Amino acid sequence: MCYPIAAFSTTLPLARSATVPTWARPASAPGRRWDRSGSARERAREALGQVGLGPLIDRPIRTLSGGETQRVVIARALCSLRPFILADEPTGQLDRRTTDGVLESLLTDTHGKGVVIVTHDPTVASRCDRTLYLADGVLMDHLDETVGS
Repeated sequence: MCYPIAAFSTTLPLARSATVPTWARPASAPGRRWDRSGSARERAREALGQVGLGPLIDRPIRTLSGGETQRVVIARALCSLRPFILADEPTGQLDRRTTDGVLESLLTDTHGKGVVIVTHDPTVASRCDRTLYLADGVLMDHLDETVGS
């Protein structure tokens, strides 16, 4: 899941903020406690590099632009240990060149995770393996055909 921007502290440096999903696990999960290990930090550094934020790794989030902050959220999803990434308009605040790089990471560097992207951008949709459409509350394979019919 791409965590909303409001879900993290704006005073944390990027590297620490990006590791939050890897160590903020429910205490009820067996054997799953706080993972503040070097592996979580390494995954965060790798994910931040994938979205083009490697050089900014020690900056506090509050100093970033909207597009850079959106890429921190995507990096958090990439380094998370969860099996799916649910991304709602992940490239909405990004320029075309940055969008291409972020999509490349979301679609190829997810280490076996399932990825669901919601977008209004036909270019983003065209990069996905499968595209579904939502029109008038009905999910369709094509704009003229309901899914499962």
